[in-house]
Amino acid sequence: MAREAINRQPGLSTELEEMVLASTAVSTHIRQCVFSVPGIRCGSCMRSIEQSLHSMEGVSQARVNLTNRRVTVQWNDGAVVPAVAERLASLGYPSQLIESAAEGDDKQLSYLIRALAVAAFASGNIMLLSVSVWSGADLATNHLFHWISAIIALPAVAYSGQVFFSSAWRAIRHAATNMDVPISIGILLALGLSCYDTLWNTEGAAVYFEAPVMLVFFLLIGRTLDYLMRDKVRKAVDGIARLEPSGAWIEQQGGRTVFRALADIEAGDCLLIAAGDIVAVDCVVVSGVSELDSTMVTGESIPVPVQSGDQLLAGTRNVSAPLRAKVVARAADSHLAKMIALIQSAELTRSTQRDWPDRISRWYAPVVHSAALFSFLGWYFATSNVHQSITVAIAVLIITCPCALGLAVPMVQVVVVRRLFESGILVKDGSSLRRLAKVDTVIFDKTGTLTTGNVRLVNADSVESSHFQLAASMARFSLHPFSRALLKTYEAREDADLQSGVEAIEYPGLGLLWSDGDCLYRLGRASWAIHAENTVSSSLCGVPHVTSTGDELSRSVLALNGNFLAEFQFEDSLRADADSTIDELKAARLPIECLSGDNAGAVASCIDRLAIDRCSADVLPADKVARLDTLAAAGKRVLMVGDGLNDAPALSAAYVSMAPGTASDAGRNSADLVFTANKLSAVPQALSMARSAERSIKQNLVFALLYNAVALPVAVAGLVTPLIAALAMSASSVIVMFNALLLNYKRLNYGSGRWLCKSLNRSAQGFSRVTEGQQSA
Repeated sequence: MAREAINRQPGLSTELEEMVLASTAVSTHIRQCVFSVPGIRCGSCMRSIEQSLHSMEGVSQARVNLTNRRVTVQWNDGAVVPAVAERLASLGYPSQLIESAAEGDDKQLSYLIRALAVAAFASGNIMLLSVSVWSGADLATNHLFHWISAIIALPAVAYSGQVFFSSAWRAIRHAATNMDVPISIGILLALGLSCYDTLWNTEGAAVYFEAPVMLVFFLLIGRTLDYLMRDKVRKAVDGIARLEPSGAWIEQQGGRTVFRALADIEAGDCLLIAAGDIVAVDCVVVSGVSELDSTMVTGESIPVPVQSGDQLLAGTRNVSAPLRAKVVARAADSHLAKMIALIQSAELTRSTQRDWPDRISRWYAPVVHSAALFSFLGWYFATSNVHQSITVAIAVLIITCPCALGLAVPMVQVVVVRRLFESGILVKDGSSLRRLAKVDTVIFDKTGTLTTGNVRLVNADSVESSHFQLAASMARFSLHPFSRALLKTYEAREDADLQSGVEAIEYPGLGLLWSDGDCLYRLGRASWAIHAENTVSSSLCGVPHVTSTGDELSRSVLALNGNFLAEFQFEDSLRADADSTIDELKAARLPIECLSGDNAGAVASCIDRLAIDRCSADVLPADKVARLDTLAAAGKRVLMVGDGLNDAPALSAAYVSMAPGTASDAGRNSADLVFTANKLSAVPQALSMARSAERSIKQNLVFALLYNAVALPVAVAGLVTPLIAALAMSASSVIVMFNALLLNYKRLNYGSGRWLCKSLNRSAQGFSRVTEGQQSA
């Protein structure tokens, strides 16, 4: 259907055809593609694009993501991609399909830095010349310095102001407006009037070349900081795609094997999966016994035994022995493909969020335009002096320039991001800090998040020394996590001395077997080690079918001829500061949950040591997203902390998310913040800093609005010149930056540490007892 629709579009390139056909199929009749639109600047841009695209025939949904400047379009039957690109271009927003967007150096950032340097150089030199003029130089010298200022200002503004002029021109050309329109008008009017007075040497006229150049300089500071924060494009889908192998070995009729590309694998094919290989597509085991590492997909921390009839999910890894499996779904319909769809759906939902500084742009430009126009008209009718009327209008445009407003958010974000970076916390998107400050619920994954993901032996002291020695000697012949943990613990003992002559054989999914004459030793699952048939011949002739229980997945048994000798218990180690982190979050009155794909026994043993309000085991990725959706529908703003591939959809769907540096690529790319230090305390630290940043942002925004509320009537009254207006605007920007820099002295902890947490807990308990007493009374 897509190919037929494309063929009906004349002049469509082959490359674009492939892009359209490669677009994500959201469902049977709905398709999706993503455009990169670098020209998106503010909330008004988002609003105009979404409204225009929604009006197109066939488009079912259009969402703009201001953070990464992308437009996601979903449409029904037909080829609307060329029409969408044309519509975006007609609105003044050139676009590219995201697959065809060029990789390489960041040209936009390079331009902003160069423009900022040019504006800084020009404003500094013009200010030096202006000082000489203000100091009372003679008329000829003043006129000369005005010409020199003009020679410096004109090319500087023409080059450095391009980012504002081009944005304003696109808006005006399409009968729209944005925050760059009044900025551009103020700059051009101030520059034009100064050039007029210099050219005609108007007697007694003041020249204000420093005003537009300083305006451009401070605006570029805000624009560059904002660009640095917003140009962090998430690559969660790419991270998941890297888990997919390029293809797999297929067994054909007659036993011949061929390597087939992933897209060419069909349901019913016979897949050969070697030990260590990643499962390419969803399939069912036909023959073989092995163990499956599902950590990246389901969160299961312990390898799960698989045998004939068991299902394998794409993205899991075969650990022990070769397997033959029958393909049950193509790659496009696999477990990984469904997770990609979940992440894309979550990103669409998140892109609908709006920050109120962006909403200010809806009324800012019309208000400023109206104030400048009425000022000009009022002064002209009152004085009939065109020059003075234009000067007042310029002063109104300059003094109300949104420099402080533009710096209010990005300056705070840059300071906070640097502070968090120094503490090992990476922030990928400045807007995530604002969301983090509003969090009222925290959800943790277990494996690799609350725990280290490393299995350890917990009952070594209770095991008889000779049994421990024998088990460690057998464990040398296995790479199973339990075997490595057992051997590591034994070798750490001072009296460690491995038994010689031990030659164990590993049975994948079951355990290790060693025959010493009439003695048959087994180390592994209890249901296999303590078995009815205990002779050497019966044990070596075949592998019994064993059904595992949750309890067996966390222990191994050493047996002699089917008789119990010793038990080894294992657990996933908690992070050293997990308990203190939970204490700090609970002291802040934040409800805490745990959603884990691990088995119930492993989850229970972990949660018993932590005061977590609610926990769930055997949770699938879709179930995690469903839980987040339920909480969001109830008005909750959830912080999701996870690490695995199975957490990637939930990390994307959450209001805001964090992941440890040891997380999977998909987990790190889906998260808004990543903490590289091996400390879970990064979570309350980031929360504390985000809330401090939010307070500073609100202070800056309130100051910026109050400044404009006071400055506007003063400028309208003609009490300030364009130069004074530029200085006032610069002073407001400096104050905003100074307030942001105060965050450098903010302590990176939540409250006052453990002492405060315990004090608050005791106070809460006391308050609860008092309340209960009052209710009883």
